[in-house]
Amino acid sequence: MRMKIGHHTAWITIAGAEQLQYSIEYSPDGTLATCWIASQAGKNFSVSWQDSLRAYSTSGHVDVDGIKGNGRILDGNKLNGDGILSMNSFTTSATTHRLFMFSELELTDDDQYLQKGAPPDLGDIKLVIYRCQVLDVNPTSRRNYAEPEKIHERSKKAMGHRCKLGQEVERPFITAFNTNKVEKLATFVFKYRPLAQLQANGIVPQDKHVQDKKRKRVAPSNEVIDLSQDEPPISKRKQGNRNPVKPEPGVVKQEGGSGGGIGEVRHLGVIDLT
Repeated sequence: MRMKIGHHTAWITIAGAEQLQYSIEYSPDGTLATCWIASQAGKNFSVSWQDSLRAYSTSGHVDVDGIKGNGRILDGNKLNGDGILSMNSFTTSATTHRLFMFSELELTDDDQYLQKGAPPDLGDIKLVIYRCQVLDVNPTSRRNYAEPEKIHERSKKAMGHRCKLGQEVERPFITAFNTNKVEKLATFVFKYRPLAQLQANGIVPQDKHVQDKKRKRVAPSNEVIDLSQDEPPISKRKQGNRNPVKPEPGVVKQEGGSGGGIGEVRHLGVIDLT
């Protein structure tokens, strides 16, 4: 089962394989969903979501370990396709990006890192979806991302894995757009840990080797754009597996920023961002 809020669902793929979501929980007001997934060091991942209604334009913002990047827009004026968007990287320029990947958490016994503390969102991948208005074109400016720092071995956040960005690589030229956020619709938080740690904590059954199971690959499509955000606690439980969705050809837009945003547009067939 995938996390679902209203007409939006969200999931993560690692190396093209959709991951099982464990211990799904919802906030009392139903606007925040959280789950656990098993991370795999050294592998790329992507965050995907679907708007089954397609009644208006929406933008999705992805944060990894608290790092905010660009966002993506589903254009409500383009009603073809299945409403699936996917983000597998942060944009660094109009022609380059850095892919998401899981890596081993680098630990140190240097006490200067103990004083700094670990990032509060370490271990979380967050997707926030807004209803938005797509405005004018905005040139994509250069953006650099700092490399993650070491974590002290006595930190409570010494959890095995973390997210990092791969080497900068070229991509097709993108056109950015400004957007206006009208209303926050949904927040999805994927808490990731190594499979062995999830099993040790009783989140995944010891005899369930989910990473060895054969899963369908998901090829995202449609209009896309980029963004970011924050939120509250959780209660209500639910758990299960999920159903892969087959996408259709479409147009992709991307957006960046937080208040308003910047978006990109590329005309493609079926898109596989994993």
